[in-house]
Amino acid sequence: MTTTRTRGCLNDSQARLFTRFLFLGLAFAVVAGADAQNVNFDKTFLPPVIGPGSVSTLQFTVDVDNSAGSGVEDVTFTDVLPAGMTVAYPSASTTTCENGVVEAPSCGELITFSGARVGAGVSCSVSVNVTATAPGTYVNTSSDLTSSAGNAGVASAELTVSTDRPGFTKSFSPNTVSFGGRSTLTITIDNTANAQSLIFLSFADNLPAGMTVASPSNASTTCENDLIPATLNAAAGSSVIDLFFSGVATFPAVAAGGSCEVVVDVIGGAVGVLGNTTGNLLYDSSAQESSGKAGAILTVSPSPFAFTKEFTDDPVNPGSTVNLEFSITNLSRAEAATGIIFADDLDGVLSGLESTSGAQSDVCGGGTLTGTSTLTLSGATLGPGATCTFSATLQVPAGAAPGRYGNVTSSITGTAGGFGVVGGPAADDLFVAASGPRLTKTFIDDPVSPGSTATLRFTIDNTNAASSLTDIAFDDELTTFLPFPVSVTFPADGFCGAGSSMTIAFLGTDRQGLTLTGGNLAAGQSCTFDVVLDIPSDMPSGTYVNTTSVITGLVGGAEEVEGGPASDQLEIIAPPSFRKAFSESVVAPGANVTLEFSLIHGPEAPGDATAIAFTDDLNAVFAGLVASDTPLTDPCGPGSQLAGTDVLSFTGGSLAPGAECTFSVVLSIPAAAPLGLHVNRTGNVTAMVGGMATTGNIAEADILVTPLTLTKEFTDDPVLPGGTVNLEFSITNRSATESTTGLLFTDNLGGMVAGLASTSGTLNDVCGPGSSLTGTTFLIFTGGVLGPGESCSFSAAVLVPAGAIPGTYANVTSDLSATIGGGQFASSGASDALVVQDPNPERSLVLSKEFTDDPVSPGSIVTMQFTVSYSGQGDATAITFTDDLEATLAGMQATGLPVNDICGAGSQLTGTSLLTLAGGSLAPETSCTFSVALQVPEGSGGDFNNTTSDITAQVGAEPLTGSPASDDLIVEAGGGRTGSIGDFIWNDADGDGIQNDAAASGIGGVTVALNAGACPGTPSLTTTTTDDGAYVFTDLVPGDYCVDVDENTISLFGVPPVLTTANEPLTVTLSAGERFDTADFGFKPFPVANSPVSDLPQEYALEANYPNPFNPTTTISYDLPQLSEVTLTVVDVMGRQLGVLV
Repeated sequence: MTTTRTRGCLNDSQARLFTRFLFLGLAFAVVAGADAQNVNFDKTFLPPVIGPGSVSTLQFTVDVDNSAGSGVEDVTFTDVLPAGMTVAYPSASTTTCENGVVEAPSCGELITFSGARVGAGVSCSVSVNVTATAPGTYVNTSSDLTSSAGNAGVASAELTVSTDRPGFTKSFSPNTVSFGGRSTLTITIDNTANAQSLIFLSFADNLPAGMTVASPSNASTTCENDLIPATLNAAAGSSVIDLFFSGVATFPAVAAGGSCEVVVDVIGGAVGVLGNTTGNLLYDSSAQESSGKAGAILTVSPSPFAFTKEFTDDPVNPGSTVNLEFSITNLSRAEAATGIIFADDLDGVLSGLESTSGAQSDVCGGGTLTGTSTLTLSGATLGPGATCTFSATLQVPAGAAPGRYGNVTSSITGTAGGFGVVGGPAADDLFVAASGPRLTKTFIDDPVSPGSTATLRFTIDNTNAASSLTDIAFDDELTTFLPFPVSVTFPADGFCGAGSSMTIAFLGTDRQGLTLTGGNLAAGQSCTFDVVLDIPSDMPSGTYVNTTSVITGLVGGAEEVEGGPASDQLEIIAPPSFRKAFSESVVAPGANVTLEFSLIHGPEAPGDATAIAFTDDLNAVFAGLVASDTPLTDPCGPGSQLAGTDVLSFTGGSLAPGAECTFSVVLSIPAAAPLGLHVNRTGNVTAMVGGMATTGNIAEADILVTPLTLTKEFTDDPVLPGGTVNLEFSITNRSATESTTGLLFTDNLGGMVAGLASTSGTLNDVCGPGSSLTGTTFLIFTGGVLGPGESCSFSAAVLVPAGAIPGTYANVTSDLSATIGGGQFASSGASDALVVQDPNPERSLVLSKEFTDDPVSPGSIVTMQFTVSYSGQGDATAITFTDDLEATLAGMQATGLPVNDICGAGSQLTGTSLLTLAGGSLAPETSCTFSVALQVPEGSGGDFNNTTSDITAQVGAEPLTGSPASDDLIVEAGGGRTGSIGDFIWNDADGDGIQNDAAASGIGGVTVALNAGACPGTPSLTTTTTDDGAYVFTDLVPGDYCVDVDENTISLFGVPPVLTTANEPLTVTLSAGERFDTADFGFKPFPVANSPVSDLPQEYALEANYPNPFNPTTTISYDLPQLSEVTLTVVDVMGRQLGVLV
């Protein structure tokens, strides 16, 4: 039997039969149980309708109701896809279910899920990409979902493949490259089966980790028309490709029955299988429906060398020069590579292409680079993990035809550890442009400050000395560094030949840029023009890169040519940001209020901000508003000052990058201040930053001047559902001369909690004769009267509905309105929060303890630390526990007791051999920590367990009990106490040097040596890490030791690791009894992509494959995306094992 592989998928019919047989076996293994009433199982296709050959995500959802009380274990199901539907390539299978395992081999029909745990009230999902080509509706029903709770039934959903939308596919060519190699990604939108044209297209493709857009990207698309171009973004070095086109019916992106492509070059920058799936393709300008996703895989092969090359400044014109740069990295961390050799046939790329750099010596540690039409590196040397970069200048022949020229070196070879090593070739494409447009750009007036303008100057040269250049065009997205929307001043039309113009183009959601069209230049001519950009006043300091698209045109009105993009940096230097606030937003005439200023100098600033200044005209707010405590000296740096009374002037401020200052001044509100809302605005803040004068924002704050204040309070909450709470209102007239009449406000209680209502009925004369508070769920206060300086308070009993959900509810009244001095006036309303308690709250009281400085010697002092933590509703009081020291170690006693107020006011810790905490108290979600010194008696050593009593407390009238706390006291007899050295050897997958994060996992089986003396030391002890990467050396006497990791015993993805933490080997000076537990070392593998298990066949069998005259031998071959272990088992006709090959 012969098995072939298509796109990495098994296509043998027996593999499909085996898949179905496997499912049946699994299905019969499920034991039916009682219905799992609390477990919900569902599935859906996202999107539910796709075009032929597109990809949809099949998503399963497992949901456990809160009423379940506890989670479920061993969640398991299988799903056989209907005929014609297969798992996509790549499958991109994922799950959010704890401990769940998804198996979904690409191009197969079986999805299995097992081993998951789902907590009560938790919902989790399982996702697998699937695809189908034939039009129709595919009904997909899973097996029963089983778990520790029983049988939750099946899940079913439908996927429709429709020809009323385009197919969406992608591919890589080649689909396997060496590390750093270039591949062409082609994304196809296939509308051949659709009778309708496509007038709207949009998709985004986020490349996987380790894959980036190449430089140059050679991005192009046919998904457009002659009148309306598409916007294709594929910036070199980025990881995002997106297309946007919006046309009209007469000028669509793709005609009915047609197709189009997006082509972009990418670089494989991580060894392994790089699965890449786009987002959904949106089409049709009216509904913007989805046609599904597209997926493909690029395989990147490992190499003993990371060997890359790049033409750094192409496209180039015929007759010009181009720089060719090589980079070589020795991936071994243990062995140097010597005798490194490769050759690069330049003439074979483009006849006449030659190096003009001559022979170069001392290249890569003593190597030489020679040759003109063929470059040869020989004799190079690289130490373990070392990198070298070198380049040559090449002359492009004057007669070179425009085009793309692939350049691939020979394999790179060398010697490492006495053995020959061979790495893959390096490749890049040389792009030769026709003599055409050359675009340059520069910000001519940077650095600039926020709130100012920046002038962007463009120059276009027609490098063709014989022909004119017409239809010149390019785009320049501005929202890559400026916020949307942008503000721009354009040059007058005709700035680059008759018919040239520049406009703002909308490039997608919240994206804008410049678009030049209609440029015309005679042979050899150029044009220069300026565009002025408005810089927002709140733009932070920084250096911002702005890069255009390629520039295109027609030579002689017929031949399409293009030039490379142009780029420049804009430096923005901002002054400190500035804000202000009143300490009270509502004040009375004649009162005082504090005005606070804050200045913040961003950490990204290029230097100190000096000469910071601003003014604040208080008189402009209203006459008579003055500062009463100025001047302020040194409020924001030495020599700074805030001076003035009615006009404040701040000068001389200074701040370092990342620093801020806050200062305040007291303002007096005149008794005759006009009532109402007033705005206080400063002038712009100014400063010198990096030797440049900058101007920043203004600061403003609102203040309401009113003699009236309204407050409210739920005075006795928290309250239980069904209980009653007192709601108190207070109104004060702070005017010394004016009376207030017609006081009015409302309070919508029912809008806060449905059914919340006053039970007090109508309350009369509560705030002056004729006033009243009426209503139940909607309270209305009317007719209030207050004389100068008077106030009133009144309350209503409010009933909380029995069905109210526990929580905190904000309650805000309307504004308070009144008549003052014959005029109508409104003041701000009042607010408070009502807390409704849970009638059955969960509470916990936790006691923990630790001997913080053992091991100790007999007769010494040891510190014992306690921590008491409380969570729940209501305060915990009368907290108490005991600790019998005598029962732990005869003669051990506490010193320095009693101690008061150690866990709340009035608490006390007493005793000598029996410790007692009494009178402790804690508010909800708080804790207390306290320590006591214990005298250890003389005598023999040992480990002594110390356990407290239960800890108890009162919460209101209810008792609360917590478990005892326990710890072991280690007493080491004699004067020569021994210590230990150890920690972890771990895989620092993300290279951040942090051990305790989600990306860190231990490495088992690593040999660690402990040498006597400072490093390198004398060999003494060795050990091997456990499965979780832990190791420890014990019974060590004081002195110097050297910890040395044998990196040859570390295998990370089959390639040498890279140390990411402290220096290794590590010298440790160990004191008597010390436990040195921070000798950890992180190692990062060379960048390797994760190969999803589901994308590789896990098992394959050849049955009844016995030798015979027609089949004398059997050959089994396989390709793996990364170094892996394959086990081959051979059995005879009786099923007896004959041999195992690994």
